[in-house]
Amino acid sequence: MVTGHERACGPATSVPRSGLFVGELADYVRHMTATELIEASHAGLDVRQDLTEAMGLAWERLGQAGSGFTGSQRLAIARVVRAALADDDPLPPWVPPSTVDDRAADADLAPHLADAVYRLTLHAKTLTEEWYRDVLSMAELSPLQWVEAIEVVVEVVAIDGFAAAVGLPQPELPAAVPGQPTGSAVGAPSKAARHHWVPIVHLEDDATGMYGGVATVPPVVRALSAVPSSRNTWNRLISSMYMDGAAMADMNWSRGTLDRRQIELLAARLSSLRECFY
Repeated sequence: MVTGHERACGPATSVPRSGLFVGELADYVRHMTATELIEASHAGLDVRQDLTEAMGLAWERLGQAGSGFTGSQRLAIARVVRAALADDDPLPPWVPPSTVDDRAADADLAPHLADAVYRLTLHAKTLTEEWYRDVLSMAELSPLQWVEAIEVVVEVVAIDGFAAAVGLPQPELPAAVPGQPTGSAVGAPSKAARHHWVPIVHLEDDATGMYGGVATVPPVVRALSAVPSSRNTWNRLISSMYMDGAAMADMNWSRGTLDRRQIELLAARLSSLRECFY
């Protein structure tokens, strides 16, 4: 027999579902690539190809070693995000889960980092710079590791949120890819950041052209820039879910059935409801 995972795995493949038992299905899922997991979760709905590709890229990166975390650690962050979002009785922001019942505990993640990921997922509007500094100290993180942790959180929230909004199943998490953190990041910034707690790449320091040669770059676009791999993956995802940098300057730009004004109305309403800093 097949459980609710049937919808996530069957329609996008040629594997006959009727003969799969739960254990066999789980084994089959483990052998799917990250992109195939996303494609399978989109089966039965006409999802734009650029959306599926961007989510597939984020899912491929999720299980791979990043700049400051192994693939196993990145997946552990993703599991804590999902545990937080599924929490029927979420803790208030001032109560670390590790001090109550370890509901956010994960063997591959330090408790202080798991606590921080839980709060970031559910209570981002309550964060302060003092709290951020305390997290770095208690979890023994570098600012660049925090940037990468944010990348994982926002990508899982966005991809799972999309699935929930359109009535699709959550994609299965990919398998961890062996490997050590790459340590790749940009050099020291030429000046301190004005709008960010973490290091960023200023427009005048953009030696690799990540900003595409534009004249100005909003603070939200610079947020993950100190870790290019994190910034590039997130930028690809946000470009497909929202719009890319070039479209920002075109007030008449549209996508699908929504024009620019309708897109911005939805974005502004959502930001207001979630008390987004930006």
